[in-house]
Amino acid sequence: MTSSARDELPDQSPASSDPDEEYRAAVAAFKTELNAFRKRHPNSSFEALEKTVARRHPHLTVGKTTLNDATRADRPLPTSRTLTAMVMALTDDPAEVADWQQRLADLTPPAVPSPLGPPELSTTGGHPGRRQRRWLLVVAIVAVLIGSNAATFFITRHMSTPSPPAVRTGDNPIATDCVADARPAANSTDNPAFLLELIFSPSCDAGWGRITRLAGADTNNILSVTIYRNTDPSGPSRQLATEPDTHSAFSTLIIRDNPTDRLCVTGWATIDGQRTDSPTPLCI
Repeated sequence: MTSSARDELPDQSPASSDPDEEYRAAVAAFKTELNAFRKRHPNSSFEALEKTVARRHPHLTVGKTTLNDATRADRPLPTSRTLTAMVMALTDDPAEVADWQQRLADLTPPAVPSPLGPPELSTTGGHPGRRQRRWLLVVAIVAVLIGSNAATFFITRHMSTPSPPAVRTGDNPIATDCVADARPAANSTDNPAFLLELIFSPSCDAGWGRITRLAGADTNNILSVTIYRNTDPSGPSRQLATEPDTHSAFSTLIIRDNPTDRLCVTGWATIDGQRTDSPTPLCI
């Protein structure tokens, strides 16, 4: 073959890609987006977040340096506990925590070849060990959200039966599977001092109230939110949460009795010692 013929042949070498470089880029993007998410919320300095976690979620206590490292591209990925602490301090929204935890779980490091040779192929289909990793992720999330003792109960219960645990009116929504599909079903800023929301889980047919301060004054003030059945506003199923010195608060949940059972939420806040209420109930 002549030199000119060789020059005319297309380059047939395969395109190369560096898994390590792709992983580092994905980690950097995750941290950039996490930091941008933090900055979109009020009172979100790392020192303020440290104090918020210590006050509202003491079982997740984490230092400001660790929180800062969670957003720095030159530091390792945050642990599940640290990520949960940050997102809960910013939003008090278990559904938001679940979204970020899934994104963290999706950042799988490049595989390191084993000195013992390639792993055995799975006979059940799918990636080897994926089911185990998924189970461990669920356990980790439950552990950091509701504490190690409750997580042990969760694991034992799910090992003995595939059905989800029973959810009852009065349960803390964070300690239930309801957070998986929970979303705001209605919201209102009719009172400009706060955002009032009714969070609803279709899988549990349950709702709870959430109130978030908009004025930015978290200390020396109080937030309160109540959820109740529209047909029995003062009945025993009524759920109330009142929290001092906080940016956001949520109630325990109510299970609907039937598909026509309407749930309503009201809230109030104090500003400089003066109470201000939501003008009308928020109902679905």
